[in-house]
Amino acid sequence: MAALNLYTFNFRESQDIKKFLQRAVVLICITILPFTTVNFIVDPEQYFRKSRFYTVIFDENERFQNPGLAKHYNYDAILIGTSLSWGFDTDYIDRALNVRSLKLAMAGSYIHEQYLMARLAIKTGKVKRVIWEIAPERLKNKVISFADKKSFPLYLYDESAANDLFYLFDPYLLEVYGKYVDYFITGKYKNQRSLKTLHVLDEEILKLYSKTKVLERLNQEIAENRPFALKSIIPQAEAEKNIDTNIIALIKDNPRIRFDLYFPPSNILYHVFNYRTDRVFFYDLLELKEVFARKLAGYANAKLFDFEHIEKITFDLNNYKDFRHYSPGINKEIIDSIGRGDYLCTADNIKICNSKIIKHVQAFTMEAVKDIR
Repeated sequence: MAALNLYTFNFRESQDIKKFLQRAVVLICITILPFTTVNFIVDPEQYFRKSRFYTVIFDENERFQNPGLAKHYNYDAILIGTSLSWGFDTDYIDRALNVRSLKLAMAGSYIHEQYLMARLAIKTGKVKRVIWEIAPERLKNKVISFADKKSFPLYLYDESAANDLFYLFDPYLLEVYGKYVDYFITGKYKNQRSLKTLHVLDEEILKLYSKTKVLERLNQEIAENRPFALKSIIPQAEAEKNIDTNIIALIKDNPRIRFDLYFPPSNILYHVFNYRTDRVFFYDLLELKEVFARKLAGYANAKLFDFEHIEKITFDLNNYKDFRHYSPGINKEIIDSIGRGDYLCTADNIKICNSKIIKHVQAFTMEAVKDIR
């Protein structure tokens, strides 16, 4: 009899668990399905389709926004890089290089992130030309590295259709809807309705480009004892693997696509303080530039340009708002130079380019920044 009571108890307990699970599934469906359905229909990042039934508001979070743009917008050239590339005017690029360009830069991105973005765009079959900003310190990272791996939506960049479902469940989309509300309240939405105006610098931001602002930033960095570069202790051999895996492999696998890669023009203070505070790191970056130039030498579809040693740019602090970010006018000069083939960097002349930087930092005096104490 005791055994029968025990059996009856277990049977009833299992029935209770079954009812609980059924209710839990119903509750999840009631809670989640409306959210995922709205996400699929609205598709705020245009990941599944280009917006047609409503005027899109573009997201400033490029890591979420760019995959949809790459998949569904028309272009034949892409811009890859960090926030240094935000200042590019795509209309200007289109006229200067006779292309139809799409800006796919991501603020603070590492080379592996840029590789994922370029690869995704190339797989659409639309890309004929890649303009790629290569910040030398970004070369000195591990092969697989992210600025913030937790916030990077890797599922948007892989080839698994099943992983696309993660997009529908991603809580970040709630934040996007919140941005929409804020944009309409503040009127900011007017600048978010066109890719031409997304990240375009307004007059207030353009006022930040001045020698005074650069020196203010320098004093702040010194006071806070902050590093002047994204320094890395990654061995040079690992950095070379980063180059091979995330850049060279992409160039090799796509011989019909033209790659224009360039070292952006950090201002002279950036190089001076790297030289004076961490000489090993300074020379490591120059060595990586030489390695990079040699690795590119065997590829007819790739050209490398170096703007780091151009004195008329890097010594004029009015071109900058900090150590790295330069004015839109410099972006135009970069595009014009690429179009003309100026400042072309090869395995034969890269040492000459680097020697100019070394000469600049060794001869530099604080007279130009005499108001620093």
